[in-house]
Amino acid sequence: MMKAEFIEETDEWVGLRVIDNNNVQHKIAVKKEGGITGHSQNGYSDDPSERTDEENEHVEQARRFARYHVYRERGYDTLPALEHPDNLTAAALVVGQLSLERIEAYFGDYYQQLRSHGGHTAPAVEIPAAVEERDYLFYQKDLYLGTALEEFEQFEWRDGVYQPVTDSVTDVDPASVADRAVVAVSGVHIRWLDWSATEHVARHDEPALERDPTVRFESRPFVPDSLDSFRDALVHNLACQARDCYIGMGIAPPEEMRVQGFGTYEYYIRYQKLDSMYQPYHQRNATITDWQEATTPQGHFPLE
Repeated sequence: MMKAEFIEETDEWVGLRVIDNNNVQHKIAVKKEGGITGHSQNGYSDDPSERTDEENEHVEQARRFARYHVYRERGYDTLPALEHPDNLTAAALVVGQLSLERIEAYFGDYYQQLRSHGGHTAPAVEIPAAVEERDYLFYQKDLYLGTALEEFEQFEWRDGVYQPVTDSVTDVDPASVADRAVVAVSGVHIRWLDWSATEHVARHDEPALERDPTVRFESRPFVPDSLDSFRDALVHNLACQARDCYIGMGIAPPEEMRVQGFGTYEYYIRYQKLDSMYQPYHQRNATITDWQEATTPQGHFPLE
């Protein structure tokens, strides 16, 4: 079971003792801006090349869980922007509330790129000539959210509907909040892994913002039937990415994030390579018998 306790704190970092799911003890110092400034453990080789793939993953799980525990319990911004389950959950709520007109305005190029695989339209961006049919091809698109996102604290998902937390919230439209929350989007990026296992990325139309995107959508080529189903696919991808964050920390996702399907390329590979540790969460129709409840500390978010 994953466990963490604080053992020291300075002006720059927080020290923790973490017990991983292999019952190995780690001492990890997490900088308050998210870096790892120290890490020792008593159960594996100090040389990553001398560890098994599973042992290396236990080490990485401990580091991810340490960052998450500091964020949850101390409030420091220790999580990488694109590996932040709360960001991903909030973004999923935003996108799910956007009108189809706004979906087309913000994500129309992404929709067009995917529809081009069914011969319905020309692609929004050309696939580089270097991409071969046998390569692993992925599409990405970045979303930047702003401070209007905080207004979503006035709502909660209840009884299958997005509702105000209190009866006094009557003049705030979730769709309007969602639209104001969107600051910018990127163009469609093309990412591919060639047959020699070399990764390539062709990026397009990145906003002139001095910060990382809030979330990054990622998908294998597929052909959405409509803008409505495309919006659902965007929300589902973010939910799968949030699921991946929790699974990658060695703990269970919240109930609403126990979904199956493609999240990110990294976890797509991880679930296949480390099938002795992980179930095939990336497969929509796979039978999942373990969401890692047994390795989630009692009373610890998200099972509190």
